[in-house]
Amino acid sequence: MLIAGNKEKNKDDIVYEILQKVGIDKEKANCKVKDLSQYDKKRVCIARALSNNPDLIICDDIIENTDDKSEKSLIDIFYKLAYKDNKCVIIATTFDRVALCADELWGIANGKLMFVKSL
Repeated sequence: MLIAGNKEKNKDDIVYEILQKVGIDKEKANCKVKDLSQYDKKRVCIARALSNNPDLIICDDIIENTDDKSEKSLIDIFYKLAYKDNKCVIIATTFDRVALCADELWGIANGKLMFVKSL
């Protein structure tokens, strides 16, 4: 995997650091993809996106098909990315409990993006 903006020789440390941000430890990081849960696969997807060190992260219904505990953990990951790492996080969702965690709500009506409210 290419790690954007890092010219260090040992990229393994950088990869493990990114995986740790999303709650994947070294043991789980070395598992085969087929051995990961759906929840862990979602966290790996988030880590892959973070490897490019983006300022903007866009997700589409990331909590779909997760249990309550996994859902909360995924929301916490994005909360930390927004408030600790100063990333702009946009989540397209149909789940009210995700929308309630947002700073702003936007919607689409008649094919147009519309501001709904600030929370």
